[in-house]
Amino acid sequence: MDRRILCIEQEQGQIVAVGTGGSEGVPHRLWLLAEVRRAIGEGDRFYVISPDTGEQVELRLLVGTLAGAFDGVGQDCLRALRSCRWR
Repeated sequence: MDRRILCIEQEQGQIVAVGTGGSEGVPHRLWLLAEVRRAIGEGDRFYVISPDTGEQVELRLLVGTLAGAFDGVGQDCLRALRSCRWR
């Protein structure tokens, strides 16, 4: 399943969770990194819409953190997202 990341949660500068949702821009679910890792392993695809190009940037997991499939582009796109407001 394709999952669009709309927001992030950080602790001490590290992304620890992401919120996904649809085209309306409202996050419906919060995913911890372990859940993202498991879902990717089961075939799910997580992506961000680049604010610069409007294109989808697919994400992958790199040693406990999220990164873009294209050399840092995804990381920049992730950090540009708003903070999730789940609490």
